[in-house]
Amino acid sequence: MALELETLSRELKRIAEGFGGGLGYTLMYPHTGEIALQHRGDEMFPTASVIKIAVMCYIMEQVSLGAIDWALSVAVTPAHSGQREEGGPAFHFRNRTRLPLCEWLHLMICLSDNTATIVLRNLVGQGAINNWLFRYGFKTTRLLNGAETDILGLREMQQEYGLGVTTPSEMARLMAMIRNGEAGSPGACDRMLRLLSHQYWDDFFIAHVPPMTPKANKTGAVDRSRSDVALIESPNRPYILSAFTKNQSDTRWEADNEGDVALRQISEWVWNYHAPEHLWRPSADATTYYPVGG
Repeated sequence: MALELETLSRELKRIAEGFGGGLGYTLMYPHTGEIALQHRGDEMFPTASVIKIAVMCYIMEQVSLGAIDWALSVAVTPAHSGQREEGGPAFHFRNRTRLPLCEWLHLMICLSDNTATIVLRNLVGQGAINNWLFRYGFKTTRLLNGAETDILGLREMQQEYGLGVTTPSEMARLMAMIRNGEAGSPGACDRMLRLLSHQYWDDFFIAHVPPMTPKANKTGAVDRSRSDVALIESPNRPYILSAFTKNQSDTRWEADNEGDVALRQISEWVWNYHAPEHLWRPSADATTYYPVGG
């Protein structure tokens, strides 16, 4: 039996209101920009790695304008420079290892590599990325970490939110812009969707969507926050789901972390609402094969 929207709303709100911390979400339809459901959708949350989508968007714009070459060779900074961060393979590269720009983007988006993010941020500048967000009407979403944090007057926010800040609704809109070819040239948006559809970290929303379903997403995680924004091409209607947590009481890095579980539960309810004829739940041993590392 198909779920009613009222039932979906009630179940998602139950998850959010019972959560040990803050949890906000937005369900949007990309073709129209319609927000079907939201809870704390305009509230500020830490992005963790989800802000890397904005870094990608600005770089792709610069490539389309001819300001940066897609094959530009960029070197990783020396290991002793303080410009590397664990979380991905680039942290372990030899000093001055060079990769083309397109490979750095792949590492940043598909593997959420933190050193790759630093390399790309330093290449184009923190302020330039935030200016792109401002130009496209994002009032809240900002990259907070970087050499320009103090110059941009973002230090206080950076201390509170970390790498970046956004709202569930703004991040859903950014994903919709990419889906609709509005975040750059048609070719740039196509490439961004391809990158976002090749995620190593797929154990939040995507873990509760059938594996053969077309999808594109980006997750984020720090001790007291979990986040995911995903475009899901369900059989009946494509949708964008965006959810963020903050101030989690559960800070464990385990598969049954309360934030991890809440995001999966939200995703399962939303999928089953949109595809009642394809009700789906992962197998009992699925967590055995979730991605590990860092």
